[in-house]
Amino acid sequence: MKSQNLKSKIQNLKFLQAGQPRAAAEFWPDFRARAAELEQDSREPVPNVLAWPRWAAAAAAVLLLSGLWLGWFIASGPAAPHGNQPVPAKIAEGTRIKSFEVFVAYDGSVIMDGDPDAGTILWVFGGEDEDDDI
Repeated sequence: MKSQNLKSKIQNLKFLQAGQPRAAAEFWPDFRARAAELEQDSREPVPNVLAWPRWAAAAAAVLLLSGLWLGWFIASGPAAPHGNQPVPAKIAEGTRIKSFEVFVAYDGSVIMDGDPDAGTILWVFGGEDEDDDI
């Protein structure tokens, strides 16, 4: 059998060196005959017993990640109106500045109250900070 394989290989090499392709009617019977000489493993398909636990674990992971994302999305609230600026909080009606302390000398202050849903501005002016080098 080894001598037949060697002879056929030599014939194929001679043919390939000639540079002319063989006709299909000649090629395929030779190909099938040579393929039949080779011993090939014909294994029976093995059922994949662990397929369903993998799919179940993958589905659980997808559900978990989707739930986490949805929870984060709901907890983060609505999007800010202008880029990354926070959404202004509603100020309770009657919220006013009753007292304040300034730890440097200052000339005066102004308290501006807005509407009940608006904010309050405390403006302290004329202060001189000892650490201020400007």
